[in-house]
Amino acid sequence: MLNFYELLVSKAREFETLSIDNPANVAMLSIYTSMVKNLQENLKKLLKAIHQLIADNMSKDIPMMSLTLELLQSIPDIGLLTAATIIAEIGDFSAFSKPGKLVAYFGIDPSVMQSGEFTGTRNNMSKK
Repeated sequence: MLNFYELLVSKAREFETLSIDNPANVAMLSIYTSMVKNLQENLKKLLKAIHQLIADNMSKDIPMMSLTLELLQSIPDIGLLTAATIIAEIGDFSAFSKPGKLVAYFGIDPSVMQSGEFTGTRNNMSKK
């Protein structure tokens, strides 16, 4: 069975515009596939280290972090890595007395331009 990189090379050979028989293009394709493979392997190592770090901190009886991780991961499309990143950036959520303060901290609260009957059609993120 062909692995991903062999399959990529075989598919590239089917396209004449790539000139896969050109030694320079073959070398570049080989380098690019090697870079992708290397990045994927490093990503696996990094994710494993993050999982280990989280597991080590959980074993130190930090129930708040465990609960926060679970709550963040209950949000659609937020996995362990994203939840851990959010916790690393924010730290203690109790530092924010209201959800609006957390939103403002991230800088993602939209401004609303309106006055009387006028309502603006182009809203930007506020700078507060």
